[in-house]
Amino acid sequence: MILFRKADKKDLEFLFNLRNEEAVRLVSFNSNPISLDAHREWFEKKLSSGDSFIFIAEFDGQPIAQARFDLDHNNGEAEINIAVTENFRGKGYGSEILKSLSQQFLKDFPKIEAVRAFVKPDNPASLRSFEKAGYKICGKAVRKGCQCVEMILTR
Repeated sequence: MILFRKADKKDLEFLFNLRNEEAVRLVSFNSNPISLDAHREWFEKKLSSGDSFIFIAEFDGQPIAQARFDLDHNNGEAEINIAVTENFRGKGYGSEILKSLSQQFLKDFPKIEAVRAFVKPDNPASLRSFEKAGYKICGKAVRKGCQCVEMILTR
């Protein structure tokens, strides 16, 4: 059974290592390795922000994934980002995490009407996970200079 909790300062190293996994970097909009100092600065900013929420998915007490929601109050939406550790990829955990967390997030934030995802087109596993979780493709977009598929989950 997968359990979810909000990230806290002790998750710095887990998130740093996950972000720098080669497979995660290849499907990220910034595929360069991130230094620990740069990651620490980013992480502390996200943790203290009232507009970003990072969740850790755990299986048998071990962290297996992260999902982050960034609020966009102007549009009444949030953007989601997810990464699953190597040993848990390709086994359906990603879609399960996306579905559970997205539904809970929309319940907890009633003013948010939709959650958007931006996925590189050369990442079919992620596209499938989002579709299995109920997200719909709504077109193509450019995100951080990269072509991507825009997906949305609405209430």
